[in-house]
Amino acid sequence: MVVAPGAFRMLSWDSEGTQVADWLQRHGVAAFVLKYRLTDTGTEEEFAQSEARAAANRGRAGAAAAGRGGAGANAGRGAGVAGPQAQIRAMAAADGLRAIEVVREHALEWHLDPAKVGIMGFSAGGYVALQAALDHTAANRPAFAAPIYACCENGVEIKVPDDAPPVFFLHAYNDPVSDSSPSLFLAWKAAGKPAELHTYAAGGHGFGMPPHGQPTDGWIERFGDWLRYQKLMR
Repeated sequence: MVVAPGAFRMLSWDSEGTQVADWLQRHGVAAFVLKYRLTDTGTEEEFAQSEARAAANRGRAGAAAAGRGGAGANAGRGAGVAGPQAQIRAMAAADGLRAIEVVREHALEWHLDPAKVGIMGFSAGGYVALQAALDHTAANRPAFAAPIYACCENGVEIKVPDDAPPVFFLHAYNDPVSDSSPSLFLAWKAAGKPAELHTYAAGGHGFGMPPHGQPTDGWIERFGDWLRYQKLMR
């Protein structure tokens, strides 16, 4: 399993990376945490200032949406991603595909089954996992994919390929960042490809592995159930 933590600016290395890998390894699944290319955030001081501005903008957007009864939550839907953001997304997706290739190329050396190399990711890493499921070659097609609260481009038509792998979608109902899992699931279903969808009543975005006293706390067990059903885990 290739594990892609979020996000495009920094990697949530522990809660969406090594902790996930540790759980998988305890259940007999070899895991590789991916460091994909990120946006250049400048110096530590510049990064801190940028994060402060982003937090303030999120607060203002949330207040505006609440004042309109939530109508602002989908503002800007339909606008594609362009410029530097599109470039970093493309590079991150390419890194995910290359990671699948590397694991598959070394499968015999590492005592792995090359036919069972899959990818999962969280938030921005979920985008990386989803793109691998949507756009791949025979060499880097994942055997399965699990986009967890994946960040996706709004307004972009989803074209499920003929060789689409089985996919596991999961998010929380009150996720303020990503709400695309149901539409992605329906696209897979319309194409006649196997998929499973979990929508939890609460949990927000970026909950990862640590418990938060939310319905999402046991999500990894449900993922394990799916892996067992796919005969990918004991």
